[in-house]
Amino acid sequence: MNILWMILLILFNKVFALEAVVTVLETPLFESNSYDAKVVQYLRKGDVIKIHPALGNEQDKSISMEDEFIPTLDRRGHTAFILLNHIYVFYNDPREFNQKISKKDPTDYRLEEPLPSNYSFKKPTGLRNQFTLGLTQPQNQSYDYPDKIKAKGFGSPLDLNYTYLKLAPGNYNNRLFIGGTFNFRYYKNSYLFTDDRISEETGIKFGIGPTISYDAFKGEKNRFNFSHTILINFFEQLGIKQGEYDNRRYTSNSVAGLISTQYHRKNVLNSDIDFVAGTSIELKSGTKYEARNAGRNPLWWQDTGNDEFTTGISYNFSAFLGLQSEY
Repeated sequence: MNILWMILLILFNKVFALEAVVTVLETPLFESNSYDAKVVQYLRKGDVIKIHPALGNEQDKSISMEDEFIPTLDRRGHTAFILLNHIYVFYNDPREFNQKISKKDPTDYRLEEPLPSNYSFKKPTGLRNQFTLGLTQPQNQSYDYPDKIKAKGFGSPLDLNYTYLKLAPGNYNNRLFIGGTFNFRYYKNSYLFTDDRISEETGIKFGIGPTISYDAFKGEKNRFNFSHTILINFFEQLGIKQGEYDNRRYTSNSVAGLISTQYHRKNVLNSDIDFVAGTSIELKSGTKYEARNAGRNPLWWQDTGNDEFTTGISYNFSAFLGLQSEY
């Protein structure tokens, strides 16, 4: 029996005397020289194998470096085939210098550590979502009351904005973004007349429009940004309550231009959220308000029927805080 094993070992070394090393992460051994053949074994990078010596014999043309599959042996001692471009052959002569090993391993699908956040969900890139909450200067234009006003009380309008931005096409060093803004504003004012009657005005406004944004300074943790928005205020309503029961509703629409300056503090509290603080100035067009219901007391209104009034061009300054996600 020992003699038989020695004979087989001698034959093996003679038939498969040429060595090669696996150069890819993982390569299959096929039962025949075909991609459709059964895979009988897998080898890992660094494994040294015996291949058919005809590859090293320049006179023997049965196997050459032009072939795609090279004969070898699997773990059971059966003939199997390996891809030539997955191995490096030890010729022990200058032919070794003619072999090329690809820098990119076609079988290595491992991801580099550390893995990106939220893996394995695919996320869009070059996007910003921003929410801001601010206060603007009081709205001092009001209904044209026929009575003399003795005192006025102005509340600071509440201003809420949501802005969605996407990286602009072109080469702007990832600084220019375009998108849109949705705006909601609410305020409440009161007026005291000489007859001690009180009128309360409650205003709400919804606007939407395009926004362009540019990062003038872009540091690792700090950023300064300028943006410009054109708001189409598609719904404006002013509710006026005089006395206890005389309530009227006026509606309108307008256009406003908004210029903002923002400071961004990146990744607050070790998260993907940015802190936002800023100021803005708004130039709003003149607005014509029309009554949607009738008034009761003719002494308190310019017209109890088809009443209307117009406000002039106005400037509004605001300060705001907010949060932003960027990915």
